[in-house]
Amino acid sequence: MADEWKSQDASQRRLRYWMKCDGTISDPKAHVMGLAYLSDSHLLGTSVIASGHRFSDVSMMVSLDHSIYFHHPVKADEWLMHCIESPWSGQERGLAIGRFYNQDKVHIATVVQEGVLRLSDKAKNKKLAQPAKL
Repeated sequence: MADEWKSQDASQRRLRYWMKCDGTISDPKAHVMGLAYLSDSHLLGTSVIASGHRFSDVSMMVSLDHSIYFHHPVKADEWLMHCIESPWSGQERGLAIGRFYNQDKVHIATVVQEGVLRLSDKAKNKKLAQPAKL
């Protein structure tokens, strides 16, 4: 997957995942917490792949910040589409933006995460995909 992304403009480097919390959730606050938990999956990993690296190239990956904007009520125990893009990565950091949609295609939440992506010494010598032009 990383190889085919190298030829794409960074604005086209997107991943999509269907995800949901297991079981049935009855408390509305628990749905919000469930989406918060789900939103932390795959964000920084998208920045790794978009930069042209593999997970094995990363020696440390940690979040610097993670924001969630809720636009509509969420049902975290129903299938949600998480569309993630990484508009920029470089200088051992990555930025990822995710959008959650329910099955009715309603945009229910947006998540933004920046993180540190420490590369192994071997990976630092690899030629990286070009960062996005903003």
